[in-house]
Amino acid sequence: MVDIGILFSSAMTLFLLIIPGFLIRKTGLVGEDAAPIINKVLVWILSPAMLVNSFLKPFDSNEFLGCIGVAAFSFIAHSLFSVVALLSFRKTEVSKRNVYQFAMIFSNAGFMGIPLIIDVLGKEKAIYATFYLIFFQVFVWTIGSYIYSRDTKYFSFKKILLNPGVIPILAGIIIYVTGLGGIMPEVVVSSVDKLSSAVVPVSMIIVGIRLAECNLKGIFLNPKLFLCIGLRLLVLPALLFLVMFSSSKLGIYHNSMVFSAALICSSAPSAAFTNSFAEMFGGDGAEASKCVSISTLLSVLTMPVIAALLLLI
Repeated sequence: MVDIGILFSSAMTLFLLIIPGFLIRKTGLVGEDAAPIINKVLVWILSPAMLVNSFLKPFDSNEFLGCIGVAAFSFIAHSLFSVVALLSFRKTEVSKRNVYQFAMIFSNAGFMGIPLIIDVLGKEKAIYATFYLIFFQVFVWTIGSYIYSRDTKYFSFKKILLNPGVIPILAGIIIYVTGLGGIMPEVVVSSVDKLSSAVVPVSMIIVGIRLAECNLKGIFLNPKLFLCIGLRLLVLPALLFLVMFSSSKLGIYHNSMVFSAALICSSAPSAAFTNSFAEMFGGDGAEASKCVSISTLLSVLTMPVIAALLLLI
């Protein structure tokens, strides 16, 4: 079961890691090109290392079944969230509508979910969060791309498999299932682990830099932004919890570790991809940065609240 105190402490640590990025941007130590450059290192080097790192362990059939359970709840979550998001903000101006819908569906399950699960459930359970990311990646490169482009060409098998998120996960699953994860040379495991450990501070520094670049004047006069954040942090994870609660009470499925991992991942703030995709598709990058930054700040309070729902099962 999730220790709410540890989760709150871990979330607060992530909040504090935002401050250095905010300060170096506000003081001019780094320029406007800093975040995109650092983000490339995060996406193409550190994040794949973090994903593969969780698979470098001996194969456990019971654990693998739990991972499949997390993947199933990830599919349910992203399907449910997509329906709610696409029905929301339909009368909002297009540029902001796209940002809000994307920010609602996709949580920062990788850069925040995995570190939090390591802190709360133990390092060996990081693999659970990685399986949550399987359908995150599938949906983000299809539904996510569609939201910003409104082009159905993104619903393709190629987009599902050939992207920087799915490839390391598939490689990791092969390593894990074949047992290679348990016999990897220590120097390889140590190198991947060190790269993996850099994900949290680097991702939070990027959030800090983006927050410093945001024009926060009048932000509290934008109710739609806070509605989007409220849906992302509270309403949508609560809907997933209702699915879990019903599954448990009806005797369909019950696994507290699976529930905990999936709910933590689903309750994370808006994904960093919200801003990346906005920039990639020529969307409202400023509004996307606000969604990511503000939701990250508020998640320090909301994630323990959502996790506390698990006490009801």
